[in-house]
Amino acid sequence: MNDPALTKLSFAGLSATFVGNGVGRFAYIALMPALIGAGWFTKSEASYLGVATLAGL
Repeated sequence: MNDPALTKLSFAGLSATFVGNGVGRFAYIALMPALIGAGWFTKSEASYLGVATLAGL
């Protein structure tokens, strides 16, 4: 039940998930000017989204 290989693979998968979510979360902030320019969000809406993204909500 406590297989070291399974533990390593599980930890690797969990780490990859955390890294992927973190990179995706902060990459979204860089897209904000384009989203405002395209009319998807107003400046005030984008500021709320930016704060929520950086706060991890």
